[in-house]
Amino acid sequence: MTATIPFQPFKTQGAFSNSFNVESRGLTQGDAQDDPAVRLQLCSGLINPTQENFLWGGVGVMECIATTETNVTGSLIKKPTASVCNAFTVFNQAFHGVTTASNSVPLYVAGGSVHYYR
Repeated sequence: MTATIPFQPFKTQGAFSNSFNVESRGLTQGDAQDDPAVRLQLCSGLINPTQENFLWGGVGVMECIATTETNVTGSLIKKPTASVCNAFTVFNQAFHGVTTASNSVPLYVAGGSVHYYR
């Protein structure tokens, strides 16, 4: 079973109570700082087609080395294990995430691509 995006076109909601943090200093989970050196290390990979959960920026993942046949789409991104977590997904340059009326966070589904940092 693969993950499905929760799509409810007429449901809208405000912010959750106590969800605004005034001490964030402008940092957001899943976004890398604007730095040319960091930007050049941005990678793109294919989410495992059998992935059961969708992904979003800031989630730890496991990067599997791409074979010659799949090298065009990048490495295969899988769910991390208790002992292996070698990358984090990010929102940087990821304009292909799906947003809905009930959730403004871009979500990435199985079989799609996602950007990450090692």
